[in-house]
Parts: sequence; C-alpha cells; structure tokens
Amino acid sequence: MLKNSWPPETEGMEMAQESWFKLRLQKVVQFFLRRTLRYTIVGAENIPADGAILAVNHRSLADAPIVMAALDRPVTFMATAGLFRVPILGQYLWLMGHIPVYRHAHRRPANATETTLSAAINKVQSGALVCIFPEGYIVTSDKPHQIKSGIVTLARHGCPVVPVVMEGSRQIIGAKIRWPRLRRHVTITVHPPLGTTDNAEIRAALTKLFVDT
Repeated sequence: MLKNSWPPETEGMEMAQESWFKLRLQKVVQFFLRRTLRYTIVGAENIPADGAILAVNHRSLADAPIVMAALDRPVTFMATAGLFRVPILGQYLWLMGHIPVYRHAHRRPANATETTLSAAINKVQSGALVCIFPEGYIVTSDKPHQIKSGIVTLARHGCPVVPVVMEGSRQIIGAKIRWPRLRRHVTITVHPPLGTTDNAEIRAALTKLFVDT
C-alpha cells in the first residue's frame, strides 16, 4: 500500500514564499531554454487541466529541457538519482521538488521505490504534471527499451498517463554528437491519455508510439 508521505507539509507564509521563489526560478530557466531550443508542440490540448503523468520517450540528454521549455505549466521530473548528486544541478533538482529514481537495487535506500511512487502520486493528485521516461534509460539504438513497471503502478493509482513523443532530440545531442547542436528542431507530439490500467496494454501502447523515434 503506497503511503501519501511526500513532500513534507509546510504551512503559512514560509510555504507561500517558497512557492513564489520556485515559480520565479522556473520562469527564468524556461525563459533561457525557450530562446535556446527550437521546437514545435502538437496536441498540447490533450494534456488534462488537472494532474497527469507525461510518459515521454527518452532519446537524448536534451529531452527534459525541451519538455520544460515547451509546456506553459511547471513540470516535476522523475530523474535518475545520480543527477541529484551533481553539483549545482543536484541542488536545483532538490529545490524544485523533482523526484529521484533509484535504478540500481544495490544503491537503493530502503523503501525508495515506494517513496518515489508516492511522491509522484501526490504531485498528480495535487494537480501537477509529472514527467517520467518509462523506458528508464536514454535509448541510443533503433530497438525500443522495455517499458518499466512504474508507469503501470502510477496508472493503477488513478494517475492519467499522457504519452508524449519527441522526434529529433538526438540531433541536438546524442552518442555521436560531441557538442550540442542547439538550433536543431524537435517535434513534440502529445497524444490523448491512455484509457487503460492494464499492464500489457500500457506497455504495448507506449512501445508502439516510441518505436522509430
């Protein structure tokens, strides 16, 4: 049973000041990303007005910045825990309330998976958008990675799952690109929310959408 224990509760003026600061910082980062990256978003109307999970294919280190730039609403990212240990970037991720994902069992703290999923569920229930890369890793080949089980768990706890497909992000930075090509264009296609909580159906739908991107 997943517990609603994340994030810790804050009250009063301190919470309001913290929220204002985070919002302003988000806007500043988004301002610079929008003037650096080139993208077109199609189907933005498919994103629910309330909270939802954005299930995005993962092809490049540029994927998360592109999502942040393209959407008008703040997005919470589920990101590999190693990024939270990177100087400056790690502090930014913690400050903004992004959620660490521990991919390797031998490095995973006790109850980390439950805490991570509870954090995402709470965010969605509060009306936030949470971005997850359900393949788990950056896919560098033409063969799709297996969809991880976390996305199914989130769907079964009532989180709408919205598939988002990005095409072209590998051309910005990829395995064979040494320096980012920031002027390359990326197309972001937002599909309607999946209407199922079935494990096989979710994995099949996402795999079909993600292939050849």
